[in-house]
Amino acid sequence: MPFDREIKNPALILGGDLGGLWAARILGKKGIAVYIVTDKQQDFALSSKYCKKKIINAMPWDYYVLIKILKRAARATSKRLVVYPGTDDLALCLSRIKEEIPDDFHFVVGQKNTIETLVNKKLFYQTLKKNSVQHPTTFFPKNIADTVELSSKISYPIFVKPSMTHLFNKAFGFDKKGFVANSREELINYYRLLSSAQVDVLFQEIIPGDATNLYQLEGYYDQENRPSVLFARQAIRIWPLNFGNTTLCHSIPLSDLTQETGEINKLLQHMKYTGIMSADFKKDPTDGKLKLLDINSRLWLHFWLPTECGADILYASYQDALGEKIQNSDRYAVGVKSLHFPSDRESSKNMIQRGELSLSDYASSMIGKKVYAYFSPKDILPFFHFYANFILQTYGPSPLKKTEISK
Repeated sequence: MPFDREIKNPALILGGDLGGLWAARILGKKGIAVYIVTDKQQDFALSSKYCKKKIINAMPWDYYVLIKILKRAARATSKRLVVYPGTDDLALCLSRIKEEIPDDFHFVVGQKNTIETLVNKKLFYQTLKKNSVQHPTTFFPKNIADTVELSSKISYPIFVKPSMTHLFNKAFGFDKKGFVANSREELINYYRLLSSAQVDVLFQEIIPGDATNLYQLEGYYDQENRPSVLFARQAIRIWPLNFGNTTLCHSIPLSDLTQETGEINKLLQHMKYTGIMSADFKKDPTDGKLKLLDINSRLWLHFWLPTECGADILYASYQDALGEKIQNSDRYAVGVKSLHFPSDRESSKNMIQRGELSLSDYASSMIGKKVYAYFSPKDILPFFHFYANFILQTYGPSPLKKTEISK
């Protein structure tokens, strides 16, 4: 039976964990009922006081299963749901469904061709090259013979990465983004390994430098393909140390990424992109330029930091989906940090052991206003729920299934 007392359109978050939790916190504080879809009964996001409806559905969520999930959620309200994807494959699937049932839901996702270009990294890097956007040198091996030929021409070490990240994650887990090949033999072996798992392969130049060379430009592009809200941040630490996800970061002035903002605006407007996005860059110490690594079109790690700083990307996307005027200022607080403590603990410990981080520098990095990935004084139950699950995963006889959002 529909909940007629709901004044605002509910939001449907496809995916739990930190994506579902913080989407619920951000939108729930605005008086929006949030429905979370997850495949885990013990998902800590479901314990948030802002989660008004819990939908448990076993994986995989293919096109037809996802339509069933959407229809099931729609029966709980008389209003059109505003739908957010939590992963790349869900963004891709939603972009296809959007063309089939455009009048039944408000999908916060771009058009199918655009999302395919962003999710498929082979298409993505080819698009960057075509549009003269700075990015790491990337090779696209066609087969094993092509790989053998390339192996004698490229410089090592080189990063062996998937074209479709979600397919790689299913085969190799969420704790790595690819493999580093230090020789011809390793390159060929990694190609064979990924190919055997039906994962399309790219070879990419490794840009040197630590986590502080990593920058993110985040925002929302409205129905007219205009950047309505933009926000910039810089990483402080990552885990794993070489090719990991951000564990500690802080907000920086948008003016620090002026050139990059112009490039992304030009690229996404050329692609007629609509939706939330996070563009990842790394500064190349050889020429001082920031090279574009990726653009995410779904919820990402630390997407809550802009909201805490005053640049509410998620709520702006909700407003635009309903045709409301977006109320946002170009100004936001800088120097605010976001901390994913469990991963940052591992990162800091290893950096200290390797002599790359002193105890005093660690202490200094923890000073200042911070947003915590799990803890919120106004929504504390998920924090305890997460650590109860964490203890079971670490010490219990039957670890719970783990999924992650990245970056």
